[in-house]
Amino acid sequence: MAAISSNKFADLEAQVKILIAHLQELKGRNAHLEERLREVDGRLTSQNATLRRWEKERGWLRAKLSGVLGDVEAIEFSEPSLRD
Repeated sequence: MAAISSNKFADLEAQVKILIAHLQELKGRNAHLEERLREVDGRLTSQNATLRRWEKERGWLRAKLSGVLGDVEAIEFSEPSLRD
């Protein structure tokens, strides 16, 4: 088996260092993206809670308005002058 020349070994070492630097960069980017994902997930959770609260309020308002409109209709049809 032939020995690896020092130039080939130096080239291989340089390539490994480049790969290690690239891997470190990717790990940093990955950590940054994971942090952004956590932030976005937190905002989404908050927005979903807000949406559920608004939907609950909307249901409550619909029920109240329906009751008021029912009362108005009852008044309209119970008054003889309003039926004619």
